[in-house]
Amino acid sequence: MEIIKSISLVYNWKDNYAPQFQTPIPPPVSRPEEYAGLYEMDDSLKFVISFLNDIYLITIGDDLPQKLYFNSEDEFFILEELSKCTFEKNSEGKITGIIWKHRNGEFRLKKLIKQDSPFFIFQFNIITKDNFLFL
Repeated sequence: MEIIKSISLVYNWKDNYAPQFQTPIPPPVSRPEEYAGLYEMDDSLKFVISFLNDIYLITIGDDLPQKLYFNSEDEFFILEELSKCTFEKNSEGKITGIIWKHRNGEFRLKKLIKQDSPFFIFQFNIITKDNFLFL
């Protein structure tokens, strides 16, 4: 993918990739249970945010996990997806979802399950086992 992006820049292709420079900060590791969990977009596509060894990962559908890079406590980006995301919070300050700004538009993800719930632990074990991650 990086080769195609580089070629599109050199040859100035229509709708080519424009690099965005962002400076990541250390992820918020003191409260991972607030961020990690199962999220859903339009009752169809599932997103799993997990926390392991001081790193946040996101698994989109059946894809391999990708690392999250934080810009602030409430914003992160994913290099491979060329997307920017913001955690939505309710009036009590609890995370209820994510606003996902992707090259194809803006989407809302609803938080369904927290990381410490039994269902999430089971789901995460299946995802990591199937993708041969952290075995």
